[in-house]
Amino acid sequence: MTEAEWLACDDPERMFPNRREVTDERKMRLFGCACCGRIWSLLPNESRDALGVAERYADGLATRADRDRAFSQAEAVAFDRGQPWAPDPATFATHAAADAIFVRSVTGRTASSVSSTAASAAACAEADKGPDSEYDTAFENAHRKELAEQAKLIRDIFGNPFRPVTLEPLWLTFDVQALARGIYDNKAFDRMPILADALQDAGCDNTDVLGHCRGAEPHVRGCWVVDMLLEKA
Repeated sequence: MTEAEWLACDDPERMFPNRREVTDERKMRLFGCACCGRIWSLLPNESRDALGVAERYADGLATRADRDRAFSQAEAVAFDRGQPWAPDPATFATHAAADAIFVRSVTGRTASSVSSTAASAAACAEADKGPDSEYDTAFENAHRKELAEQAKLIRDIFGNPFRPVTLEPLWLTFDVQALARGIYDNKAFDRMPILADALQDAGCDNTDVLGHCRGAEPHVRGCWVVDMLLEKA
């Protein structure tokens, strides 16, 4: 895949091969959580709580035992909702949440599986709004649309693999670090353009960094620029 193809790609499954060399379990787990964040309204509180544990575990703020308990909780909800199995939004959503907790890479409990299941939840919810005669077409269109949104998450979390950026120490002013920490801790991604201004004041003229902060695409926990500034990646 070329850089132009990667930037335009709207299918996470096609983007994962570019990440096979990545062993960053944290980013893969945060991607899974971000996919579930897009279907948050379909998730029961138990699944939401479990995903919160998964995010904390990704940052070393929860133990493996905490993670295992969260998975057991999320899995119990998923199987309770799915007995008997029915292709409905809640069933897909709860299974995506359970899988997201154990995402480590593109193998095993795969990020691509979480991606597809979460997209199915969103597509199911959308297709249910229309007439039964149009369900299959509506599902397919909504599924494809959701995958395209998830592809944006990959670009936000991993950054452009064709243009790696090296952190310049002079960028790490007090204002920049404080802004980055606040954005990360509070998921205050509406402050990204302010972060861009602070970076520019600190001497950053990297167009990829500044453009990402000011761009229209979504930002989530694990955003490559914020991670870089907090020296998480």
